[in-house]
Amino acid sequence: MLATLLLGLGVNLLGTWNRTQGRISLESRGQRVLDQLAQDLQGAWRRDDGSVWLAATVQPGLGASGQWVEGGKPSAGSLELAAATLADMRFGVAGVWLRLFTTPPGADPRTGDPAAPVAVSYQIIRRTLADGRADCRYLLYRAEISSAATFDAGYDLSADAYRRPATIAGAPGNLVSPLGRQVLAEDVIDFGVRIQGRPASRPYSGTGLRQIFPDKALDLEFNQASPPLGGAPVHGGPCVIDVMLRMLTTEGARQIAGLEGQQRPGDWWEIARTHSRVFTRRIVLPAAIL
Repeated sequence: MLATLLLGLGVNLLGTWNRTQGRISLESRGQRVLDQLAQDLQGAWRRDDGSVWLAATVQPGLGASGQWVEGGKPSAGSLELAAATLADMRFGVAGVWLRLFTTPPGADPRTGDPAAPVAVSYQIIRRTLADGRADCRYLLYRAEISSAATFDAGYDLSADAYRRPATIAGAPGNLVSPLGRQVLAEDVIDFGVRIQGRPASRPYSGTGLRQIFPDKALDLEFNQASPPLGGAPVHGGPCVIDVMLRMLTTEGARQIAGLEGQQRPGDWWEIARTHSRVFTRRIVLPAAIL
């Protein structure tokens, strides 16, 4: 009897330990992604020449990468842009494809010159990991192009070089089709942004900010260009970006993999709601672009 009691106690303690460690690991991974997003967005860079320096695309389908493996997240219930809170919003099967120019932190200690700007993008892709695991995972990629390749492609995200798949490692097209080594986090099943500012195209009064993306259910594309020097001023433009990501717990990833592998029944979104954590953060853009 004593041995049975001790065994039961040990199993319970082990289960509690594993759940606690899983929550700590999930919290750490989520905060690390938010920290990277904050670093990139707070280093956002633009030129006063009318070019697009910030772009976001809601992807209700399988996304632009061409690398998505079908058979997973259902389209039904995956798009909800009118929810009252960011945590309740859903940004489509593949989430938001976010692109911007940013300046890496720090400067050359020998010259004091700031680092050259680079193009980066964030997007979710469902595919197998590079380690050869057979099951598909939902992977959040952060693709970064070298400063030299960014310079060659130009500082306009609407250019074709930033919108077509890459064929050569390091080419600008990696914003579309990221490399395997550019995975930022696993088990991210939704990623989105809510952009707030004071657009010149809409009347504004009062002291608060106004949501400019997404501003209606069918507004799936956002491209922010800076006015050329001497051009018509933009009344504020993007000032604040709220970011959201939904990450599966270890148990959630296991159950979703079983459901998608037809090894267990269930409702995809019910499992996702029960076994995931939503991370959000408000990021204020630098004063230079307010």
